[in-house]
Amino acid sequence: MVKLLKITLRSLTPLWTGDVDRDSPTLRETGIIGSLRWWYEGLWRAMGIPVCTPIEGRGCQFDAEAYQRASHLGEEEAIRAGLREVCPPCRLFGCTGWARRFRVSASPLKTLPLFFVSHRRMANLTGNWLIRVYDGHKRTFSDSQGRRRYVFSFENTVLWSTEFSLCFAMLHPQWEDDACLLAYLIHLISTYGALGAKVQNGFGQVKVIGWEGWPERAIERGREQIQNMGRGSPKEGEAFDLYYFFSRTYSLPNISPYDCEGVLIGEPPSGFDYSRYFIPCAFDIRYKSSSKHPITGQGVNFGMRPYFHRRFGQYVTNKLLGESQPRKDEDRAASRINVSHLYRDAGRWKLKVWGHVPPGLKDRQGQAVGVVEVVKAVDDFITGPRGMFPGSRVLVEECFDRRKELGR
Repeated sequence: MVKLLKITLRSLTPLWTGDVDRDSPTLRETGIIGSLRWWYEGLWRAMGIPVCTPIEGRGCQFDAEAYQRASHLGEEEAIRAGLREVCPPCRLFGCTGWARRFRVSASPLKTLPLFFVSHRRMANLTGNWLIRVYDGHKRTFSDSQGRRRYVFSFENTVLWSTEFSLCFAMLHPQWEDDACLLAYLIHLISTYGALGAKVQNGFGQVKVIGWEGWPERAIERGREQIQNMGRGSPKEGEAFDLYYFFSRTYSLPNISPYDCEGVLIGEPPSGFDYSRYFIPCAFDIRYKSSSKHPITGQGVNFGMRPYFHRRFGQYVTNKLLGESQPRKDEDRAASRINVSHLYRDAGRWKLKVWGHVPPGLKDRQGQAVGVVEVVKAVDDFITGPRGMFPGSRVLVEECFDRRKELGR
């Protein structure tokens, strides 16, 4: 018997699930499943349990021969034999010869034209970057005083709704166990990370506002399952791993300069007061150079990337915030640290910064750079007297606690 479970969420920032045309006009279930699996893999790595890498051709495979040999012991024992060498993520999400143990569908979301907000001093530079990232367009013209002006536009769309739902159809007799694991994953994503793709550019912040049909204490039971299934030694590696993870949520007293000196890149829909819900400025927060003159060099670059570069050096910065212009293809890397757009939640402005710090990093002085050092740098960058949002404070209750979530 198929058990249907529903979760209702609120968009805090627009969502991006993507398609082959590098657009996001509809919520794609494959994008949701991919996001869930990515977090689930990081969860098991944190517990020291080996996880396969299917995208590199080394994925798991259900052992059909072992299944046949054990079939005389009954269906349950035969399945257990076939899954003996299959990693936990593939058991839940499927692999060659073994189907995923759930289906997911989503209610429709509205589409919004893609647009961003940048500090007025950096809007042209930021716009030039963003139209390359999102295949946008730039139009140059002169105003009535002969000053050069720029207009940026995008053909892409993003997804938005103050309320939408995900429905899970549980397909396995042990549906309650699977449901609790999924509930725990959704808890991790909504509290400490983001849902969908392009989360490094601010998308995917969601909030759970309702559960229907889920087992009692589903999140707590899912957490208990993970913590009770085994604990190996943490493995060093480049892949996403919640053992080396942090998430910091900040409450902002104001959103200056984006409330008075913000410039639109692209156009929001007519009549949509986006500032009631979010300010799409994550790209600006990551890269902004507020006052350094490009010719004279006077002034100081300010943004998370230049701040990390000054604090840790280029190597660590590229490892944590990505390398989009490498000298070699093998040096190209996505960002491991993600910055949300500014968003309103419970009547206040918030910002979330979260990511994975691979072990073994050292700064230019040879000093170790781990989760503790990165968290300190992020806090200083956001909340410090000379930070981007001075006077903001850390919401401790919304920050990732490894001992609470992983029990280690």
